[in-house]
Amino acid sequence: MNTQNTLELARQGNTEAITTLMNKALQPKGITVQVNNVDENMTIIAESTETPDQAFLVNYVRQSIEKLNIPTVKRIYIRGQKVGSASPVWRQTINLQTNQISSDKQNSISELKSKSNKIDIFNIWRLD
Repeated sequence: MNTQNTLELARQGNTEAITTLMNKALQPKGITVQVNNVDENMTIIAESTETPDQAFLVNYVRQSIEKLNIPTVKRIYIRGQKVGSASPVWRQTINLQTNQISSDKQNSISELKSKSNKIDIFNIWRLD
């Protein structure tokens, strides 16, 4: 599967293509993801040897999925966990319809946005 096909499949909501693109971009940070889609809900599980940075990952996922503009995805559930762990260290929900972010932790949306503005987001949509 070439990059153009992968990108087109990702825009259609193909979870394997989305996983491939995200893993390619996140590999330098030591993060791997698994993507599942059920009805209007997408779940992304991010794993790393250290707890994945929540602000970075939430912002990265939100921007990436918004760029794909998948009409069937209304909510994204993100879970950050260490490799080999059965349960996440943190959870985050993004409601794409209202652009609201909610968390199990007490991080405010403004705090996450201010942290994420300082992070260099990978551009996974670039075709090499």
